Amino acid sequence: MFFYILQASNDPFIHHFAYLGLGLIEMVDQQVEKAILYMEKANYLADNPDVVYNLGICYYWMESYEYAAVCLRQYAVSCNDVDSLVIFGLALYKNNDKEEARGAWMEYAETSEDTEQLQSLAKLTEWFGEHELACYCYEQLMLIHGKTADLLHGFAWNKAITGDVRAIDLLDDLGQSDASARQSWLMIKSAAELDGNGTDPVN
Repeated sequence: MFFYILQASNDPFIHHFAYLGLGLIEMVDQQVEKAILYMEKANYLADNPDVVYNLGICYYWMESYEYAAVCLRQYAVSCNDVDSLVIFGLALYKNNDKEEARGAWMEYAETSEDTEQLQSLAKLTEWFGEHELACYCYEQLMLIHGKTADLLHGFAWNKAITGDVRAIDLLDDLGQSDASARQSWLMIKSAAELDGNGTDPVN
């Protein structure tokens, strides 16, 4: 259908949406290079934030993180889209622009009330070793939902990894009634006992 539209019309605006449609089809089929080709043609013909966003996703899939960050930055600014800050930050981080990535993630954590996304960001930042940022995500979640056991566990775990003794004690307390928190405390304790400095912050 889209190829027929390209042949039947000379209107650049119609061509723009035809190329966008072709690009989306190629994205669904995971033909990323073809998707980029069509999306770039669509982007040349008209300004459309959706095209810019999808280009960012395609470049991210191609591991072209610098280009992905450029597109996703443009999208986030033009649309004031808070949700896009997570993938934007990820592209920045993988392009080794870690300080700017932290800023994007912090802005998201400060403004979002999407519990599922905040929890995902907490796990993501923990995975990258950004434990203070993960703690901030858990703090924001606790402002929304209160100090539930699972949120306290996530917060205390990340704080404990940084060597915070009070967080280690909190994990110990949580572990009295929560097997998962107990396991986390035991892992911290074991790591402390294997510390090359011979120090054990648990005792």
